[in-house]
Amino acid sequence: MKIIVPSLNDQNEIVEFLDKELNEISAIKKSVEQTINKLKEYRSTLITQVVTGKIDVRNLKLN
Repeated sequence: MKIIVPSLNDQNEIVEFLDKELNEISAIKKSVEQTINKLKEYRSTLITQVVTGKIDVRNLKLN
């Protein structure tokens, strides 16, 4: 059985492409993780403010 192997130049291009794509994916992942952490912090702060009475939710109407 024969296996076709790309030329060394093609292999290097593939590696460069994959490195670039992985860097972009890593950057997006980091951004999403930071957003999740900010939202968790916001949620915690909001709950604290409601529980301590800093935000009045007695007249709040939910849809």
